[in-house]
Amino acid sequence: MFTLTSTPVTFVGLLILFAWSLVWSVWDAVKAPTVVTKISTWIHVVMAATMIVMVAKSWWKPLVSAIGGPTTPVIIFAVFTAWMVFMAAWRSSWSSWGHAAMFAAMVWHLAAMRNMSSLMAEHSHMAHSPMHGDHTMTVDAAMHGYAVVGVPLMVALLAMAIAGLWRAVSGRAEHPDKVPTCHVVATDPVAIRLSGLADFAMAFGMFWMSTGLLAPIMPFMAHLHP
Repeated sequence: MFTLTSTPVTFVGLLILFAWSLVWSVWDAVKAPTVVTKISTWIHVVMAATMIVMVAKSWWKPLVSAIGGPTTPVIIFAVFTAWMVFMAAWRSSWSSWGHAAMFAAMVWHLAAMRNMSSLMAEHSHMAHSPMHGDHTMTVDAAMHGYAVVGVPLMVALLAMAIAGLWRAVSGRAEHPDKVPTCHVVATDPVAIRLSGLADFAMAFGMFWMSTGLLAPIMPFMAHLHP
């Protein structure tokens, strides 16, 4: 989580990225031609809105408390991920599998946040106990596992961000011969660029937000939030 005072570049940057992703996702959802595509695009809207709320701890904690705790969003996005995987399997394309991987990365991020919050609360409670050092090692070991699991998901996010940015720059439509069902595929030149920019915004924003979770195996990742 970030604040305007301690991490101003990250805070403002993530809000801009996720806000644009939200705007485009709503536009996409309104234009969706079928029920199946509407479900998928509105799931994207929920994800973009959730990412905005996750930027600040003061926004995220009240929402988590209101919906029953940190496990609830993990379950919700696990269901969303299953839907996206089904969509990708139904009409396979690099784009549809990329969106499925993006949702899987969201589940990983939420689960890691939940685990870290629990471990840090326990760590704070045991801070003055004789086993303090051992407990610190336990925290590091637990998050090390999440970091390892997150590496391929982070690679997928970065690949999707690059693909989206390339589409925004080149104006080339995605997979014209195999249209994915998880979102509306843009065909107008302007829409192609804007949709590519939206994919970049969401994927890169998620990558940037999640870098700290890889710090147990890549310490430099903890310093990418100015």
